[in-house]
Amino acid sequence: MQYHSSPRVLKGANSFLLKNIYQTICENPKYESMRKRIGEVIDEDVIHSRAPFVACTQQCFAIKPGIDGLLDVARRSFCDTSEAIHNLATKYREEFTLPNLKIPYNNRLGFYFIIPLRDITEKLPNKFIQVCVCPFKNSAS
Repeated sequence: MQYHSSPRVLKGANSFLLKNIYQTICENPKYESMRKRIGEVIDEDVIHSRAPFVACTQQCFAIKPGIDGLLDVARRSFCDTSEAIHNLATKYREEFTLPNLKIPYNNRLGFYFIIPLRDITEKLPNKFIQVCVCPFKNSAS
């Protein structure tokens, strides 16, 4: 979805509210410098997502690289951690013969494993410290 970032869109408005917004904000001499600074800092390609992990990733990358060194380090750490989690899931799929092991993400739990009950043929190893049988999903997580 493309949004107009130009204040000219409001200039010819007939609505009192929109005229007022144009006059008090868009005609303010500081408006253009703020808009320019925001464009220098915020990555315009980042979009909002309702999927929790995608939203988390988008938030991480909303600020352009090089603006804040600590943020760049945190971003790198985030990427490394996400990659390590996916590598661990791949290792567990192979090591414990769990081809359908999934790693969903939600804001409350973070990443977690889900294994369909049909794939569990024996007691799960102690590495899986919190086994929860989900009756409505036919899986353990």
